[in-house]
Amino acid sequence: MYGNPNSVPLPLANFRFETTGQRRQRNSVENEPQYSDMMKSLSIYDYGVIPTNISNHIELNSSRGGDQISSLNGAKGGSSAAAIRRSITDESLEVPIHISGGLQISKRITLITKDLSVYTTYKEGLCSGKKRMNILKSVNFIATPGQFIGIMGVSGSGKSTLLNALSGRLKASNFTVTGSILVNGYSDIDLGYLTRLVLQKDFMLPYLTVRETMDIAAGLRLPHHSKKERNEKIEEILDILGLLDIQSTLVGGISSKGLSGGEIKRLSIAIELLQGPPVLFLDEPTTGLDAARAYDLMVYLANLAHSTGMIIICSIHTPRSQAFSLFDKILVLSKGLVVGQGSPMDVLTFYNDILTIFPKNYNPADFIIDAISLVELAHKQKEAEEKLNCEVIDNKIRIVDNKVNEEPLYKFEKLSSINETSNTLFGLRVPEIYSLEDLNEIYEHSIYGENVTRSIEHYLRYTDTNHPKDLFDTLSNIDSANMRPLPNRNIFLRILYLSPIPSPIQFFREVSLLTKRASLNNWRNPKTTIGLLFVNTILGIIMGGIFFALPKKDDKDSLIMQNARNIVGFIFFFAVGITFTAIKGLVNVVTERFVMNRETFSQMYTPLSYFISIMISDFPLQHLQAFIYCTIVYFMAGVYNSDYSISIGQQFGLWTLITQVGTFSAYSFGYILSSIASNPSIVFNIFPMANVIFFLLAGYFLNLNQIPVWINWLGWLSTCRYLFTGMFLSIFIPGESFVSVTTDFFINQYALWTENYWKNLGTVFGLGIAMRILAYIFFAFLLRNKQLAS
Repeated sequence: MYGNPNSVPLPLANFRFETTGQRRQRNSVENEPQYSDMMKSLSIYDYGVIPTNISNHIELNSSRGGDQISSLNGAKGGSSAAAIRRSITDESLEVPIHISGGLQISKRITLITKDLSVYTTYKEGLCSGKKRMNILKSVNFIATPGQFIGIMGVSGSGKSTLLNALSGRLKASNFTVTGSILVNGYSDIDLGYLTRLVLQKDFMLPYLTVRETMDIAAGLRLPHHSKKERNEKIEEILDILGLLDIQSTLVGGISSKGLSGGEIKRLSIAIELLQGPPVLFLDEPTTGLDAARAYDLMVYLANLAHSTGMIIICSIHTPRSQAFSLFDKILVLSKGLVVGQGSPMDVLTFYNDILTIFPKNYNPADFIIDAISLVELAHKQKEAEEKLNCEVIDNKIRIVDNKVNEEPLYKFEKLSSINETSNTLFGLRVPEIYSLEDLNEIYEHSIYGENVTRSIEHYLRYTDTNHPKDLFDTLSNIDSANMRPLPNRNIFLRILYLSPIPSPIQFFREVSLLTKRASLNNWRNPKTTIGLLFVNTILGIIMGGIFFALPKKDDKDSLIMQNARNIVGFIFFFAVGITFTAIKGLVNVVTERFVMNRETFSQMYTPLSYFISIMISDFPLQHLQAFIYCTIVYFMAGVYNSDYSISIGQQFGLWTLITQVGTFSAYSFGYILSSIASNPSIVFNIFPMANVIFFLLAGYFLNLNQIPVWINWLGWLSTCRYLFTGMFLSIFIPGESFVSVTTDFFINQYALWTENYWKNLGTVFGLGIAMRILAYIFFAFLLRNKQLAS
């Protein structure tokens, strides 16, 4: 404990409730508890820190956002007495904050949703028709500059869907969005350019330092700034978020130590702050953090919103009471319905007046969530009463039965009748509102819901929307080219939107920075450097030992033929080994695509730049490990022939060339699978199965002309077939003699598709190029919205 232990506790929030004449009569029902300990006034205190030297005192008023007074201020109804106030000092935080006002956002905006609804359709069975499932229903919402807003609700209430819709990331074809999302009164604005989203899961490259991560992000997001300006911006943001002292620390991940969960979350926020976005969304930012770290993060966000004028909106389950009081506005969702909105005081007052009395020593956020659960409970209870006709059950009552078709929300034991369940739960009364729809209707017609509607109407009435250019002017960090209305997209415009064509200068800048980032992450990872090189060396020694010094010459022709067949078997299994090595390292492409999805959506770079950089950064390691493997096996097996007219060095050159090009083609097929897979397990399941088919069509077990025509065409897509043919021709060189038998005899016996080594080499290289083009198409247009928000 820091500070003076004898000091007076610091008041964090004060909630005051006055009983009104409109209180429901159920409070005086006989035989029900009268809640004598229910507080008319509740104060929450922090007994931890009272600094003796307050150097930077900031007062956050729940009815204020930045330097603008919310239109809801002064319009509180119910029994609300005062706004929640929170006093924060630098010394009260584990990591100090120094917000100097230098961090500027690109443009202040007002974000409005009007009757926003989201629904999806699904099929319960193959023969059944489509059914509609509502996810959000008629959400009205206004956010003004400088507000720190929390979206609360139980799991599945629609919080993440609302964030996706507000940030313009809800683009899946099975979702339908109705209503309006307005930016400064304008609709049809591409929100991806104006907003930034910090995901619940932080996808970071683990082997980059904090400073390297920020440097590369700044180079991509601030291309028109000088290096000095970018460095100043980075240091300012790192200082604000308490990361300046650990900027040389690796980010870390599952297999490497690095930043803590709270530090990684702050680094995610720092990256999104580089361009000074007008709106910042955070999906469950406190997930995985302990209470102290979560509270520190919430203080950072509140200070950031109030000091810069940025709108910060985050979804959150149940924050601690001190963190709850930091919000300027709370939006409560349940099953897609708005069941409360306003300052924390407004929401608590509404629930205290309408649902159940706020008891002593209760976390306000827990009270709100539990009150919503009580409404669902009352609904289930009423259904159960109707189904069971209030029958008396002696030992246990479950408020559901097989006819209700729902899982029970709670189970009640040792009750004598269902009517007794209407008493209390968690110390709260079960309310007499029997559905969330009723609660939503009560909210919409309350002074709180009407205030939101009036605020939206008032803003739109007095906002000039005849000059859309005003929205795109005075931008400091976001390029004006990126701030544009959405086009009426036909298929061609949609393709260009998903995969825009960068200018040459932009393309080379993006590729160079992304290649640097990927290369640093790859080469610092011991699993992909030392691990893969070591594994390939050991595999090469083992395979070389199995096929060590394969014999060629013999006095008997039958033994010569057997020796040749042994060499052909060696060639085939070596081709199989080369093909299977392509699965190594491709898992990173699957996991890192979520980083790409997030960054390309906010126009940090184009998918083409990212895909090219991945191939460039992977190329050295892919071909180095293949070269080590092939060299060890080639000379240990001794498959070269000193009797040929060309030298052993030339033979080894032919062998190396085909194995390297074959490796290129094999990895190309791996890129295709990685581009269509949403998780690594799909790659591991499909890759072996597809390669087994290609192995059977390689021409070793059976000639292709003996395979039915409806399936043998797959042989033309088999990398293993071209590898087998190329290595065969590099060992049994046409026109040469293998002991006493010509090499042409063996070539004819296996019915190779061509006897021209260079034709085969060009074909397998062309196949690799075609596969990579196809992989990019899949990469750019499939799974683009995967995990944009969880």
